[in-house]
Amino acid sequence: MSAPVSAGWLALREPADAAVRAAELVEPVRRRLAGGRPVMIHDLGAGTGSMARWLAPRLPGPQRWILYDRDADLLDRAAAMTTIAADGTPVTVQTRQRDITRLTAGELAGAGLVTTSALLDLLTAEEVGRVVAACAGARCPVLLTLSVTGAVELTPPDPLDAAIVAAFNAHQRRRTIDGRRLLGPDAIGVTAAEFERRGATVRVRPSPWPPSMNGRTYANFEVNGATFNQSVTGATGVTMDNLTITDGTLNLNTTGVNAVNIKGNISVATGETLTFSPASASTLTFSGTTPQTISNSGTLTFAANEAVVIANTASPTPSVTFNNNQTISGSLTVNSTSILATSGTLTNASPAINGGLQLNSGGSVSA
Repeated sequence: MSAPVSAGWLALREPADAAVRAAELVEPVRRRLAGGRPVMIHDLGAGTGSMARWLAPRLPGPQRWILYDRDADLLDRAAAMTTIAADGTPVTVQTRQRDITRLTAGELAGAGLVTTSALLDLLTAEEVGRVVAACAGARCPVLLTLSVTGAVELTPPDPLDAAIVAAFNAHQRRRTIDGRRLLGPDAIGVTAAEFERRGATVRVRPSPWPPSMNGRTYANFEVNGATFNQSVTGATGVTMDNLTITDGTLNLNTTGVNAVNIKGNISVATGETLTFSPASASTLTFSGTTPQTISNSGTLTFAANEAVVIANTASPTPSVTFNNNQTISGSLTVNSTSILATSGTLTNASPAINGGLQLNSGGSVSA
């Protein structure tokens, strides 16, 4: 079998997994389980129980979760978790140490739902066939989330990108030390075909795994995915050059003195969203050494807890220019070595202009 997975790694990835699971697939399950009857949910390859922590509060109860994994230590951690259903009814947890690829339909009898997360790509075609047979035999909804697709995007681009992506996917399809050939990126297609062969209706939705922000430094960072909707919290900062929202939503809500450091431009396309709305005090610093622009045709929000500091050193030309109307609800500070320019109406209650302020044609500052 595959190498053991550490509880530490599962804890690190849990927030990212929770942010991208296809929540729209939960609604038909929720409708199916409505009615107030107790529901039994079998979670295959449960690890420490992250799927139950994410899904249980989204479904009616009472719920009884049966968590399967081959790692006793992970199951001990899962057994200790507490959560409640969407309607406030109790959720109970039971664990079973098993090889989930050997489960039978009889063992899943009476299930209202079978779930798994980040598992399918670690199985072989034969193992997927057995899992699907057991699930189909239980004749209940099955929610399978987070599987590798083979799609990898690297930024900034490099001539070696294609070779790196090919190596990554080859590793996902590797043959293990015990001779198992993992499906990797082929798992979704193989699993869907197995269910359809048994007469099931299959719905597939994207779940792109977002990059980590806390403590990271990026070159140009672009959000370009219709289903991308990431909310970032934490107290370690992120640094990037250009930040572009072409398609999707990014809520960059990290906190602290150096929460966000932008060295390039910000651009938000029509209909898209970029929000800086931390729960507590935070600082967004524009710190480039060449002129920076903020262009917003969509929704760009600087909330009350976000202090904006213009620390760009491109003077005597405008250091940072707002190309559109913009409200900054928190404090706004222009350092002595910087010049802030605006081509629209810049609204801020009490800007601290220690450097320069330039009003371009049509530009104004309003409290």
